[in-house]
Amino acid sequence: MKGRKKEVFTLNSIFGNKNRVDIWTFCKAEPRSFTDLKKIIKISSGTLFHHINILEETNLITKEEIKDKGKYKKGKEIKIFVSNQNMNKYNQLYKEEEERVIFDYSK
Repeated sequence: MKGRKKEVFTLNSIFGNKNRVDIWTFCKAEPRSFTDLKKIIKISSGTLFHHINILEETNLITKEEIKDKGKYKKGKEIKIFVSNQNMNKYNQLYKEEEERVIFDYSK
């Protein structure tokens, strides 16, 4: 699969999953922590990590360390933000693909 078809396939694969749509939607409204998302979406940690990694690999979200969790907890608090880096590209691609499909069916 090459070029445009691959991009359309990738877009459909990403947003064809309810968990990824939920993660992206909630993070678009405001940056969320992993714990926030786990509570809101009600999925396992492993499933959430999987979907976050897919969204991050396609530059649709980014993770940022915010602060220490506190003196009794290890690690950093991570906030997840929606990245606009690829959204304009995906929006344009979706619009063009929608117009192409409508045009093809109207022949």
